[in-house]
Amino acid sequence: AYLEPTQESGRAFFTRGIEGPVLMLNLLRFRPVADYSGSPELAPAAPVSGESAYRRYMEHTLPFLEASGGE
Repeated sequence: AYLEPTQESGRAFFTRGIEGPVLMLNLLRFRPVADYSGSPELAPAAPVSGESAYRRYMEHTLPFLEASGGE
């Protein structure tokens, strides 16, 4: 099971006026081979593990996260 956030739930969260840092914990489980069937144009030339695909995603995303004040 997982949560599927929506624009509405995000808006409701931020309008609650909670002060202080937000901490997010991701408990991840990876596929033996990453599934790119939803976005085949992003697939690497050779199959990779789900963990490797997630690391590639984080390498790409981290600069944007840091630029917005995240860590």
